[in-house]
Amino acid sequence: EERRMLSVTSGKVAERLLGGARIYSGIQPTGNIHLGNYLGAIKNWVRLQADLRELKAKQTTQHKLQKPIFCIVDMHAMSSVQNFAQDGVVSKKISLKQEVNDTAIALLACGIDPNDCILYQQSRVQEHGMLYWTLGCHAPLSWLQHMTQYKEKAKQMSQSGVFDSPPFGVLAYPILMAADILLFRSELVPVGEDQQQHLF
Repeated sequence: EERRMLSVTSGKVAERLLGGARIYSGIQPTGNIHLGNYLGAIKNWVRLQADLRELKAKQTTQHKLQKPIFCIVDMHAMSSVQNFAQDGVVSKKISLKQEVNDTAIALLACGIDPNDCILYQQSRVQEHGMLYWTLGCHAPLSWLQHMTQYKEKAKQMSQSGVFDSPPFGVLAYPILMAADILLFRSELVPVGEDQQQHLF
């Protein structure tokens, strides 16, 4: 089944959700929401909620509405370059748990409404890890090594002196992303340009 990459900036996406399509999107808990997070994802998520409310108010018949699913992807964050320091020791003073909490608070403050969407923490749903492992058992290593994002992160880590070679989490990032999407049978998947290759 085709997974579509799109911008969630129009009512057309909301109409697809009213028709039963499911959208899935995630954000890494960086601790501080920056302008790129807001303009690239959060602003569109809030707009999508507003579009859905407007369409629901206009409809006279019942529809199979799928709430958009927004995820704080803390399992993905564990493989981020900035989470490593010399000798593989985490250098951050703020824990991942605190960053997840801070991200959730920021999302709510920006207008994400749990009444209009499903908002959750990735690691709280054990099926993410289970499907990740299942898919990983069938993913050819050569495919993962050819991913552009992997090559870029591998180069970053090599230059920073963190590891001689990147840890498995960096290599297997696309597998976890696939598990996220397939777990909910998502049809609409907004992603950044750097991750489009992972969907094909």
